[in-house]
Amino acid sequence: YSQIADNSLCDEKTMPLGAKLCSLPCPAQCVVGEWTPWTKCPEYCVPGHARERMRMVERPGEDGIGACPNRTEEEACQENKNCFRYHLNVSEWSPCQLPSRAVCGQGVRTLLVQCYRGDGKLVDKDLCIQHGAVGPTVTEELCEVKCPLDCQLSSWSVWSACTAPCGTDGLQFRQREILTESSGQGRQCPPADSLHQQRPCVARPCFSWVYGPWSNCLLDGAECGHGARVRDISCRQEDGTVVEDDLCVWKDGPNSNILSTAVIQRERPCVVPCPGDCWVTEWSSWSSCHQSCVNGQPQGGSGIETRSRAILAQPSAGGNSCPSDVYETQKCTDGSCFLFEWKVGRWQGDERMVWCQRSDGVNVTGGCTEPSRPATRRLCIPECNQPHSFCKQGGICGCEEGYVEVLRQDGLLDYCAKVVIESNGRITLAPTKRVNSNNMEDSPNSRRGFSFVNDKGELHTWVYGAIAATSALIIVLIIVIGIACVRMKRRSQRENPHISAMNGSVKSGYSYKPNGTSSRSSRSSRSSTSSSGSFKPIANGKKTNGNHRKANGKVVIKDHHVHFSPSTVPKKSYIERY
Repeated sequence: YSQIADNSLCDEKTMPLGAKLCSLPCPAQCVVGEWTPWTKCPEYCVPGHARERMRMVERPGEDGIGACPNRTEEEACQENKNCFRYHLNVSEWSPCQLPSRAVCGQGVRTLLVQCYRGDGKLVDKDLCIQHGAVGPTVTEELCEVKCPLDCQLSSWSVWSACTAPCGTDGLQFRQREILTESSGQGRQCPPADSLHQQRPCVARPCFSWVYGPWSNCLLDGAECGHGARVRDISCRQEDGTVVEDDLCVWKDGPNSNILSTAVIQRERPCVVPCPGDCWVTEWSSWSSCHQSCVNGQPQGGSGIETRSRAILAQPSAGGNSCPSDVYETQKCTDGSCFLFEWKVGRWQGDERMVWCQRSDGVNVTGGCTEPSRPATRRLCIPECNQPHSFCKQGGICGCEEGYVEVLRQDGLLDYCAKVVIESNGRITLAPTKRVNSNNMEDSPNSRRGFSFVNDKGELHTWVYGAIAATSALIIVLIIVIGIACVRMKRRSQRENPHISAMNGSVKSGYSYKPNGTSSRSSRSSRSSTSSSGSFKPIANGKKTNGNHRKANGKVVIKDHHVHFSPSTVPKKSYIERY
């Protein structure tokens, strides 16, 4: 069903034309058809692109009458004019829509998904999908409107005991709880501070017991023996005024048992030991009540509390003997159950602290089972006896902070090297003194603390001096031994020239050639001969300076040694040196 409405309600831009111009072609004029639709611009309106349309020539014009109009037309692509972008707009979830006449219960809520063109015009959702827009897949889901429910509260509790036994500062409290939270349009619950109430207590005067100190042991004029200690106990108001004792005793109050205990104990026996008697301390205060517990649960109806005394001096001959009872026990009912656990401290080297702690945080002696006690000392095999080493958790030797572990081939610790950071940032390792675990008792260093290094792992200065002095001494010894060897060799040559000649080493460059033999040295000089042989100066292949002479078979050579080859030694000749 449609109804004609006012034109202002429709979009003026999309209003179709009600009339348009037209023309009827004359005979012999060119007739063209209608324009085809415009081609599409790029999807994202890329600048520089254009769209076009065309029309067909239905009847060409006759010559001279007129040419046909353009058959194609082109138009630049412009965003929001002939080229558009599209995007989806997704609304928030709508309120829960209930069926008709329903006020609570199950309903439906929806998402509104709309497609908008780049110029803001609402278009069909399919256009956004065609251009790649992705919307939610679910646009409708079930929902629930809670029915009205009022907040439900518990009743007020009874008033608590007064926070102060007396005076005007005491308060009493009571409270209530929320049983059911409100929902829907029901009555809301009150704020949390409205669930608690307080009121002042009935005022009553404050009285308290005041205890004086115990006196010394009174012996009625005697010097030793049994006597009594006394003290003053009084009931007083807050301003210090002494009042009757009955005012300090309230029925069912915290001090209801004072008269049967503290007031009666205005006096207690004591003993001053006589010379030679046993000397015993007074009884200690009663301990806290110890309840028999299993896994934190009490066993039995009562516990035990104890007190003790100590014997300070044993009696001498003729003195009173010491009492046999040094501790007493009595039953109690206010004991608590505790759990006991071993606690350990941090390792300090190879040792650590181990203690037993009660579940209330008090450190106690006893309570923890001895078989489960953690070890207080770490044991390593072999023992960690190198400097700056200690036994680690796994029973392996390690090094202290600031030292690096140097291991042997078997993976055990060899020694600890100190990490040294030099001024230029370079990190070096300084070796420390090693301890020979196989022969520690025989090592002089282990007995006297002798070491070549200081506490920082560096060599002592005197070590460098000792090394330099030793090196200099070795060099001097080598020089002295060399000089002595040279002198001994020269002396041997002077004293035994024949032996020197028999050695066959030519030092001054002379060779002897007997008659009838030919002994030529390279580049030798000719010389005079005798009946027993001839000498030729060789001088390392060069002629000698002639500093020799021959007389009656006797050769005299100045400032030279003459050596003969073993095959050419003359039988009857000798050499003299001047």
